[in-house]
This record gives sequence, C-alpha cells and structure tokens, in this order.
Amino acid sequence: MRVWVRALGIVQWERPWLAQEREIQVADGSTVADLLATFRLPEVAVVAVVNGQVTDLQQTLVEDDRVLLVPPVSGGSGAVWKVGA
Repeated sequence: MRVWVRALGIVQWERPWLAQEREIQVADGSTVADLLATFRLPEVAVVAVVNGQVTDLQQTLVEDDRVLLVPPVSGGSGAVWKVGA
C-alpha cells in the first residue's frame, strides 16, 4: 500500500531524504508506529500528523494517506511520541 511521508526538524535531520514528500510502500493494515519503525530512527520525540490531523502511533494507515512527522513544539498539549532506539 502506498502512503506519502514528509518530515521536519529532527526526523528530517536524521533522514534527509524525507525533506521532500516521498512515496513509501507499507503493508496493508500498517500503523503509524509500523511506518516509523521502517525508518530505524534513533530515539526522538515526534508528532505524527495524518491527513492534517494529529494522531497517535496506533492510527491505521490507508492507501494514499499523507503523513507529516514534526518535532513537538512547546506549549499546549497533544500527542508527542518517543520513537526509535
């Protein structure tokens, strides 16, 4: 299944090829956590945004979802996840 991924901040720093939106193939039924595991990141804090909505790591992806991985920003509340290592 095809999803589109782009990263900002520390994830982009660790995986520069994600600075531009990229098509990534994942298995049907994959979650955001499954997608992140494929990148083999060191331990980083990340906020996952799927189709413009902040989501958790257990969100199931569907064909042509657009995933943006961003560093957390101070203030407010939200879903910040530690991934990697």
